[in-house]
Amino acid sequence: MLYFRVLISLLFITSLNASEHNKLNITSGELPPYSYLEKNELTGLSVEIVKELQKRVAYKYKIRNKPWGRVIKESYEPNTMTFPLARVPYREKQYKWIGPIYTDSFVFVVKKENYKKIHTINELKDITVGVNLGAPTTKRLQSLDFTKLIIITSEIKLSKMFIRDRFYAWYSPKLMIYDMLNKLDYNLNDVSVLYKDKALKWYIVTSLDVDDQIINLWQKELDNMKLDGSFEKIIDKFEIK
Repeated sequence: MLYFRVLISLLFITSLNASEHNKLNITSGELPPYSYLEKNELTGLSVEIVKELQKRVAYKYKIRNKPWGRVIKESYEPNTMTFPLARVPYREKQYKWIGPIYTDSFVFVVKKENYKKIHTINELKDITVGVNLGAPTTKRLQSLDFTKLIIITSEIKLSKMFIRDRFYAWYSPKLMIYDMLNKLDYNLNDVSVLYKDKALKWYIVTSLDVDDQIINLWQKELDNMKLDGSFEKIIDKFEIK
């Protein structure tokens, strides 16, 4: 009888530990249109995808919205899920990956009157380029020895500076640029892509300690969303036509 009670207790503790392990700390930051606050509610393209995934895998824990610097700093902590994150080489071994949840491109955008035909990225080294501090875009151009970078702390500030002609070209993900300008009522017909650089894939990531079974479950349900059409419905809500 005593043995049976001990066995039940051990099973309960094991089950409790497994449950706690599965309680992911899910975080994101404001990065329109992927993740942003609207009427004090976190929404956006990637947020809606993750919320749908939470329903499908029965994870009911709330997504925590934090400043991006803090989100990135905490993304390596145990049992943490973060999104959206661009999958770039220097991050590859830092996380486990679920996705992609959106495919975009890094582009140089200019006002239409400043457009000129460009063949290689090196032709852009003589112009001023606005980039976001700490983002993969900044690291990318710095690695290519761009020296005329205007490095700003947020994409929102970059959008306003672009309108005021504070730099020649804005280098960021295309959807993000067009969404921000559109929300500022800037005429998108007055904007041109000067140069399309690298393809960009956004992902959900987890800290390295998260069990592969959890990764596989989330990935499977994301794949199912793409098959049943629910994924495309979310994308259509946020893409700029």
